[in-house]
Amino acid sequence: MPSLNQKSLVLRLLLFLTSFGIGFVGLETFFRATRPHYDLMGYTGRKDRPLDMGSRAFVDAFCAYRLKPDLRHEAKVSKTEPAWKTTNSHGHISTPEIDPEKQKNVKRIVFLGGSSTAGDATALADELTWPWQVNELLNQEASIAPVDFINAAIGGYSSFESFGVLTARLRFFKPDIAVLYQGWNDMYYYREPDKILEWRTLPDGSWTFDRPTKREAVVAPAWYDHLIKGSQILTHLRISLANPEYGERAGENYGHLLPTYPPEIYRSNLRLIRSACESMGTELFVCKQATLSVPGLSQNDQDRCGYALHGFDHNAHLRAFAEQYQIIDEEIDARHRIDLTELSGQSRLFHDHIHLTPEGTLQVAKRVADHLSENVRDDLKTP
Repeated sequence: MPSLNQKSLVLRLLLFLTSFGIGFVGLETFFRATRPHYDLMGYTGRKDRPLDMGSRAFVDAFCAYRLKPDLRHEAKVSKTEPAWKTTNSHGHISTPEIDPEKQKNVKRIVFLGGSSTAGDATALADELTWPWQVNELLNQEASIAPVDFINAAIGGYSSFESFGVLTARLRFFKPDIAVLYQGWNDMYYYREPDKILEWRTLPDGSWTFDRPTKREAVVAPAWYDHLIKGSQILTHLRISLANPEYGERAGENYGHLLPTYPPEIYRSNLRLIRSACESMGTELFVCKQATLSVPGLSQNDQDRCGYALHGFDHNAHLRAFAEQYQIIDEEIDARHRIDLTELSGQSRLFHDHIHLTPEGTLQVAKRVADHLSENVRDDLKTP
């Protein structure tokens, strides 16, 4: 029979393992809620990266893809329980049901952008997206007319797709105001600028979701990857230890953007959107997108941005954002610019390089609502 000392040792070991397991599960849960999700099999080049829009979007001739109507799934971050991420009957994300014909005296705002505006990358509940909150803030002001809105953003949209959906779809909803919050997705034009004529198309000119794209290996495969791939803590640790470039060490430059961010495409897209708004009688406001990527960013925050994932580094981000901001200054008059860069670099406001936390969306919403209230008050007054 085991001695009392042996039994005590076994009990202590079981207690330790149980405590360790509970602690690890809690830490893993916290890590998953606060850090971007990485697929270790994709990072080691063993697995293609599928286009995950296929289950919830249609191919669209004018803007590559648009969301399916009446989608509904539980949100990860919410103020109330339960909370949902939805699309309305027109496929607009985090937007109440809306009719193309506006009600009398109601002013309509459309929001153009990618995942930071849609809130789909982090599955923000509808009411936590910043366009939803802008609408609520404006409707709290008794001095302006009632306002409704359309969130026409979708994860992955660049200014190309926003222009397409604006001219082909949104114009029939007769928007009075358009707010453009875009920038980061446009940087992908410049990884291979000589292939811009193939943007969003296959060699035969078609577009489909049924084509996984090969992700280059960020780290060399190891035999134990299959044992740890289920843990995000171990996955992040594995990538950071195996790849000295992971997270982009300060001062290094291994990005694939051009040394000087070429402004022509972004500038021309901005002009096209502005011209389309003018022809529709819609007043355009352009935001300078807030980002965690700023000069002097701590190494921890650089690691959170996952620069190795994007294929271009911290310095490339800084150059591209600076040139985008300059283009906005040159193309959009001061009244129609909404500068959100004062929020940039504030760690608590971002999940990663651009995706906003609930506090971040609130801060963006307040500044956008304040700017609209100050600059279009006369236009929004009830006749």
